[in-house]
Amino acid sequence: MITPSPSRRRGRPVDERARAERRAHILAAARRRFLSSGFHGASTADISREAGVSVANLYQYFASKEELVLAMVEEDLQSDLAFFADLFRGADFLACVEAALAALAHAGRERRELGLRAEIFAEALRNPRVHEALATSQERLVAALSERVSAAQARGEIALADGMTARDVGILLFALADGIYSAGGLDLLDGARAARRTRLLLGRALAPGR
Repeated sequence: MITPSPSRRRGRPVDERARAERRAHILAAARRRFLSSGFHGASTADISREAGVSVANLYQYFASKEELVLAMVEEDLQSDLAFFADLFRGADFLACVEAALAALAHAGRERRELGLRAEIFAEALRNPRVHEALATSQERLVAALSERVSAAQARGEIALADGMTARDVGILLFALADGIYSAGGLDLLDGARAARRTRLLLGRALAPGR
């Protein structure tokens, strides 16, 4: 066995916190560039300039633009899961649905992330890795919403028709949330009104003893 020489200096230990902060900084810069120039319009040189790092340094954290997009998908997933977890803390399931949809319509109207999410979706139609990551992300969101439906059913707040599952309702909620978020960005609806009407419709469809 070869024993290292006592005079050989070891490299500095990796500061994981600083590395995580730098990674987040680069990812935020990539978001800004993708929003302003589009995925294919923004080069790694553009992103590195936006982040204030060299291209070589960027590649130490993300091997390609594809890796940046995959990281954004995961970051968006965690943000969405936290969003729904926070809004569904209350016991009134339908009130939570209304609040979530109204908040999503408002977020869509601000348009800060709507364009970027559209870019990611478009890339998923071209890139199998991004498609798989986005599909997995959406499945986890559906699963989280389905758990909320099951909990409301267990509390007796809602009832499911014969043959309907909590997952069926979870998929419907996911589709409604996605649609209202997008429509809000295009000023196609009054978010608060749409949220109230959705609550009324779901209340009738899922009412216990209907």
